[in-house]
Amino acid sequence: MNNDIAELELNIEAAKELMQQRDALLRLNDNHDFKKIIAKGYFEDESIRLTHCTADPNQKNHRDEIMISLQAISVLKQHLHYIIVMGNNAEQAMLEAEEALDEVRAEGGDV
Repeated sequence: MNNDIAELELNIEAAKELMQQRDALLRLNDNHDFKKIIAKGYFEDESIRLTHCTADPNQKNHRDEIMISLQAISVLKQHLHYIIVMGNNAEQAMLEAEEALDEVRAEGGDV
């Protein structure tokens, strides 16, 4: 039983860390400067600029670099989305772990 309690407590702590990362990112997403520089300036404006460059015959020799830059934007967006998803999943997992912990303790597992 003590192992169950320790494991559940570790799961809760890990979930809290993921939730803190998610919450930090949500605060960041609400920040005016982040919106201006990253959300609008990088994710939108830079994506459009780079996409236009792929059709520019003068940029033919730079297409590989342009594609890498476009992929970098996508990777960052995916990473930020992943933080939100993992935080949301962790919140649900934490609630379930807290319920299980309460049940174990109610059965006399807390020594």
